[in-house]
This record gives sequence, C-alpha cells and structure tokens, in this order.
Amino acid sequence: MKRVIGIFYKKRVRISIILICCTVFLIFSRMVNSDNKQHQIEIERSILSNHFVKNHLLEKDISVEKNAIDNNRVINFIKPTEKLRPDVQRVIEFNAKNQFQNIPFIPGRQNERPINPNENNINFLSKLERIVHIDLKGAPPQPHYFKRFIPFIKQFGATGILLEYEDMFPFEGRLAEARHGNAYSADDVNMIKSLAKQNGLKIIPLVQTYGHLEWLLKVKSFAHLREVSDFPQVITPCLEESYQVIFEMLDQVIKYHSDVTEFHVGCDEVYYKLAHEKCASMPNSHDFSQVFIQHLVKIATYVRSKIPNVKVIFWDDMMHGIEEQTLMQFKRQIEKLELQPMMWGYMENVETYFQPDLYVKYGNVFGKIWIASAYKGASGELATITSIQHHYLNHVSWIGVMKEKVSNKILDFIGIAFTGWSRYDHFFDFV
Repeated sequence: MKRVIGIFYKKRVRISIILICCTVFLIFSRMVNSDNKQHQIEIERSILSNHFVKNHLLEKDISVEKNAIDNNRVINFIKPTEKLRPDVQRVIEFNAKNQFQNIPFIPGRQNERPINPNENNINFLSKLERIVHIDLKGAPPQPHYFKRFIPFIKQFGATGILLEYEDMFPFEGRLAEARHGNAYSADDVNMIKSLAKQNGLKIIPLVQTYGHLEWLLKVKSFAHLREVSDFPQVITPCLEESYQVIFEMLDQVIKYHSDVTEFHVGCDEVYYKLAHEKCASMPNSHDFSQVFIQHLVKIATYVRSKIPNVKVIFWDDMMHGIEEQTLMQFKRQIEKLELQPMMWGYMENVETYFQPDLYVKYGNVFGKIWIASAYKGASGELATITSIQHHYLNHVSWIGVMKEKVSNKILDFIGIAFTGWSRYDHFFDFV
C-alpha cells in the first residue's frame, strides 16, 4: 500500500513539474510576443516622427500592410513578399520615363485612392513646367556633381532648375564680403549653365530681395539695413540704400543669367514689418500690404529693365493676408510686369491647409500661378532623415488640388517647383 501511495505521489510531482514548465513557457512566449508588438509599434511611431524611413520606392517587390495605431493610419513593416494577402495592397514600381503614370499608392490618409492616369482631367499635368529647386545655402554640392545631377533630373522629366545661390554666388565688390569661403567661381556658374543648356533645361535664378537675407545682413557692413537691428532676416524697405544693395545683387546675378525667361525674387516670410525708425516718415507706413506690393513692383520693374519681357516669380505667402480689393488696385502693374506668385505648401494635406477663397483670389488677380512642393528639407528644422511618405503625400495632395481647381475653372497652373531645402536659414536652433 505504501509503495502504491509513493508511486502516486511521484507521478503527481512529475505532473506538477510538467505543468509548471508549461506555464512558464506560455508566460515567456506571451512576454516575447508583447515585446515584439511593442517594438513594432515603436518602429511605426518612429516612422510617423521621421526617425526611421525605408525608401520603399527602390524595392522591386514590396507590400504595404494597413494597420491602425492610436487612430492614425500608418505604414506597417515594408518587406519583400512573394505572395500578397488579400488585405495587402501592392505598391506599383515607379517608372521614371512615365512620371505621371503608375504612381505608387501608399494608404496613409482617409479617402485616398490611387491616381488613375487615364482620367481626362489629369492630362494637364504633362503640360506643366517641372522645375527642380537647388538650395545652395546648406551643404552645397561640389561643382562637378552637377555633371551627374542635371542629366539625372532631365531623365525624370524636369524642364528646368530653380537655382537659389544665396552666398555661394561669386559676388564681387562690396558684396564679396558676404560671399561664402567656398563660393562657386565664375567658371563654375558657366559650367552649370552649359550643362543645363545641353540637357534642354531652363535656369530660373532665385535672389531673395526682402526676407531671408540673413546671409547678407549678418555681416557687420550691412547690419544697418536690417528691419530690426537684433535680427538679420529682413532688409528694410525704408532706406534707399537697401535698394542700392538689392539692385547690385540683382545686377551681378543677371550678368550671368541675362537670357532667362523667368526670374524669382523671393519675398517670402517677411517676419518683421516696418519696424525701422525711418519707416515712420514713409508713405503708407501703417499699411504693410501697400508697402509690400510697392516693394515687389519696384523690384520687378528693375529686373525687367535689365531683362525685357522676363516673367517675375515671387513666393506667395505674404499675399495671404492681403485683401483682393487691395491687389486689384495694382492689377494693371501686375499684368504689365507679368508677376507670377509661386504658392508653396509642404504639408501632407494641402487641400485642407489653405482656405478655398485664396485660390479664388489668385484666379481673379493673377489668372494662373506656380505651385511649390518639397522633396526634402521641409519636415522639421532638426530633421535628419527625409521622410519619403511625407513628401510623397505632399505631391499627391497638390495633384488633387490642381485637378480640382482646373476642372472647376478657378485658376490655371503654370508649373510646379520641387523644392529641396538644405536648411531653413543660416542659424541653428537647439531645442
């Protein structure tokens, strides 16, 4: 009897040990799965915050899986796949030779759908100017790099280059003091021009003439021209010397680009308005709208005196707050000078960012405008990695806007500038 009882208890011990081991194994498995899931969520959230991005457009055979986290639709793991599940949408490989066909579709916003290249109202896209912006104020490329870059963008369908020199231009005279130590030489500029011509690309020079002049105004010799003495971003329009310096900048750039058909004069993000002590005695000193348009007209008039019939482009953001009635007062000059706003927006949802009446205003005053998207450098001042998804959605959004405005005959579009910002300005903010 004792022997039987002993065998029974030994079996119970063995069974208990087995059950304990199984329990520990199950707990461990759940912990591992939980850690993996948490790791996946962290990766997905990092995609949203631009800390990790995979360049999925370079993959030949990839899939995008839908997943919802915190009510935000995000891209799940992007991985090579042999067989796609029914709930997974295939991303179409981008074909550079048919840049407006087979556009990859990434589910990232509500009500978004793939673009159908056969739709009648998308045909106007092929007629747009497609200008690639090159920002030289941060990490400017070596001159020889343009020998590879210019043919590359031509292959992808570019029709021109928006060349923003800033302090990389070979300025001479008193402007040489503000020139970068590694500025391009005259031969470098001529080489870039020659390469563009060989590849059938136009060049549109961009010279800032109001805001974003810190490259010049940070230099002591020009500091007295600041709108606000403590901040070098904006030049004051209340001093005649300001125009002397601006015209000298324009003269030197035009010397190399006297054959251009468009010239961009900047004029965006004028943060400080009529704050200089000399502005008090200036006409319309309390009406920035009037002063801004008069400044723009003065700059455009000067450019056209040097390059007859050139079209003058400017950034549009300072026009947002100007009433249509005020702009209409200058409509004759706008038409005579062929002023063309370039409406810029680098967010993923351009449709909901700008008020609809802004497009109506531009349609009534200008008739047709440029737009500017971004392929890099516009997703945060401290961003270190380009978010492919962010910039792709920005372009998809702009295409939707253009289709809607053209089909409803609100206004027409001249072209699109694909901006690529190297840095926001000549300063760095620690946060």
